[in-house]
Amino acid sequence: MALLITKSVKVVFHSMDMHKKPFPWRSKIDNEKIIVTVNHSIVPDITRINCRRIRNKIKQMTVESHLMSNQQIFANTTANISKPIVPALPSFKKVSRTIQIVRLKQTNRMPLSRPVEQLIIPELCKITKTGERFLSVEATISGQGFLIFTTNENLNLSESRSWFIDGTFSACSNLFEQFYPIRTIVSNKIIPLIYGLLPFKNAMIYRNFLTSVQNLNHLSIRIE
Repeated sequence: MALLITKSVKVVFHSMDMHKKPFPWRSKIDNEKIIVTVNHSIVPDITRINCRRIRNKIKQMTVESHLMSNQQIFANTTANISKPIVPALPSFKKVSRTIQIVRLKQTNRMPLSRPVEQLIIPELCKITKTGERFLSVEATISGQGFLIFTTNENLNLSESRSWFIDGTFSACSNLFEQFYPIRTIVSNKIIPLIYGLLPFKNAMIYRNFLTSVQNLNHLSIRIE
């Protein structure tokens, strides 16, 4: 490609390629005219192309594999890559963030296909990796179900009979209205030991939720 520019025009060139390097170009004066020739023969960056393919593969695997952890997705998509590509790969922290964004978008697209009380939870999802019971309560109030997750070990960790509910959280599945953790002091640290998924926010659901928790281990709960 050639640019034809008269001498009276001031020209500033900002031709940059995708790698932030100037285009090779040459100029000459011919009959009071400046002719600039730009060379567009750019060698593609194979490393960048492969990294982009890996990122797309991570997104695709995230959509298709709902039960895989971030570590598994990262390991599967980078298992057979060549050594020159490794330094150009994004960090695991950035990959995890990408996976979270993709999963959040997919979750928001999922319609509520059935009421909570008709939700069937597989037995595998009701226990911990060590085989301990995790889903402790499945209850229904006014046609709306709620769940309580905890373990016997969690209930026995605190010597104090005072537990704390420091607020409510909206970060939960769209099947429920709110995520409701109960915390206590363990080794001078406040940690969550009981988790509730509640279908709505009102006095009745809180009262029934706290009653169910108290029945698990005769707790005295202080709401701040």
